[in-house]
Amino acid sequence: MIKASPLRITGITKIEGLTVTVTFNNKEVRLIDFEKLFAQWHISDKNIEYKLLDPSQLMQVELKEHTLCWENLKVPVSSKSGQKTFTSYDIGPDVLYENSTPEPKKHSVSHFQKAARKEA
Repeated sequence: MIKASPLRITGITKIEGLTVTVTFNNKEVRLIDFEKLFAQWHISDKNIEYKLLDPSQLMQVELKEHTLCWENLKVPVSSKSGQKTFTSYDIGPDVLYENSTPEPKKHSVSHFQKAARKEA
C-alpha cells in the first residue's frame, strides 16, 4: 500500500483582496477565500484572525514550514512551566486545502483555435 504524502504548500501564486492562490505539493493550484473561510468559522472582532480580514494585513502572508504564516499576527502560547510566549499565526496546509477551491482552468490559445476550427 502506497502512503500518500502529507499535503504541503509549495508556493504562493497570487494575493488578491482576501483570496490567496497557492500551489500544493500535489501540483494543484487552489484559491483560499479567507472572507468565506472566516465566515464559516464565525470569526468576529474578538478572534485573533479578525485582523486578517484587512487585505493589508492578509497580504503580509509568508510561506513557512510548508504552510501560510503571518509574522504580523502573534498568538500567545504557554509552556508546560506556565511561561507565556508568542508565536506567529498559521493554519495547517490540510485545513487550507479542505477549505479551498481549485483554480479555474485557463484555456490556451490553441484550445480556442481548435474550437474555432470545429465550428468552421
